[in-house]
Amino acid sequence: MATTTVTLDDLRKDSGAKLLTLTDAFGFAALGAAWAYDRDAERWWYLLVSPMIDSKGPAWVYERLAALFGKLHLPEGISPLDIRIASPNETGFDRIVTNLRVERTAHAFRNIQMGGIDIASIYVYRMGPDDGQSGDRTSRFDARYRELMAA
Repeated sequence: MATTTVTLDDLRKDSGAKLLTLTDAFGFAALGAAWAYDRDAERWWYLLVSPMIDSKGPAWVYERLAALFGKLHLPEGISPLDIRIASPNETGFDRIVTNLRVERTAHAFRNIQMGGIDIASIYVYRMGPDDGQSGDRTSRFDARYRELMAA
């Protein structure tokens, strides 16, 4: 199978940057954030990578993200159904981190799977190794979530 690069439109590029800023503002602090083109589904997914997936579970993380997105409103061009969350321990993440050092750029891949996505192309905002701050990140995110839900 040939390597294919699929172009990400400007609206998604902008919405992805705004979404990362939004999630950072409420303490999510993703290790990875990128639009990933799923070869099998023939669609773009916004991928957020966090060790909270391992420590708290995907349901805990996604429920909080969905509630926050409902309250804070997602940027134009992205919906909650476009967002996929993944652990930095998932197969494929280490290959992406090892091969990518440039942010806000597109890359073509061949045979990389992560979070159930067969990645053909990826537009990266942030991609870094686990920083050992999982507990602090979880506490900040949960505290910010509780503040916003109480407001």
